Amino acid sequence: MIAAFFMVIGILLLLAGGSVTIFLLYRSSKYWKKQVERSLKMVPLLVTVTRDFGSKDEQARSHDDRETMKEMIAVAETFYSNLSVLDRRKKVKNFVMGTPHIAMEIVAKDKEIFFYFSVPYDFISLVEKAITSHYPGSVVEKVEEHNIFNPEWGIDKIAGGEFKGRKNYHYPII
Repeated sequence: MIAAFFMVIGILLLLAGGSVTIFLLYRSSKYWKKQVERSLKMVPLLVTVTRDFGSKDEQARSHDDRETMKEMIAVAETFYSNLSVLDRRKKVKNFVMGTPHIAMEIVAKDKEIFFYFSVPYDFISLVEKAITSHYPGSVVEKVEEHNIFNPEWGIDKIAGGEFKGRKNYHYPII
């Protein structure tokens, strides 16, 4: 009787382990296919901000430097929290296929700074509304993909980096 009980438990554990293994294999194959599909459906957006946004003249017109910095950080915090809506829609699908993502780039060329966002096609209007509501005066436009490895820009002028935080990703960088 006890041997039959342990045999049933063993079979159930074996079936559970097998089904978890099959699920993980299915997820890994679907995950990478979905990532490639998502990368092909990204739309590049160019965000143009007014030149005096955050400049010393604008700060002089406002009260204290600390208060101005706190206001700018508060705007950025609410902007990023609005973008966090991307992964809240379909929890089961996101678990299997991975969450959608946005890429942000800062490109400096000819003493000008360009802000690029690569956004999934489904979220273009959400990102446009978030940018224009948090940064009034900014202009968001769809552009062709730019290539920073273009020979006319010069390969020696390209630098890249990656932040690796000590804490989890939702903590501040500082």
